[in-house]
Amino acid sequence: MLAFRSEGEVHRWCRSQDLEPGAIFPPSTLWKLAQSWYDDRLDLHWKRRSPEQRQQLLRNAGLTGDFWQMQSPPDSKK
Repeated sequence: MLAFRSEGEVHRWCRSQDLEPGAIFPPSTLWKLAQSWYDDRLDLHWKRRSPEQRQQLLRNAGLTGDFWQMQSPPDSKK
């Protein structure tokens, strides 16, 4: 993740690096996501959230669309 002062700066930097811009959102959205994503990490019996639960946290923060679609982790039992 990179931080920029404006969306224009994002596009200028991407052009200079020959890259397509990814998701662009304000720091307030990141803060909203971080608060819900990490709110229970210090709980003694913390368990990783399911992909569906993590997807809901993204939606609750306003992060929707193809870029924000969670993928299930690969099967580790192979």
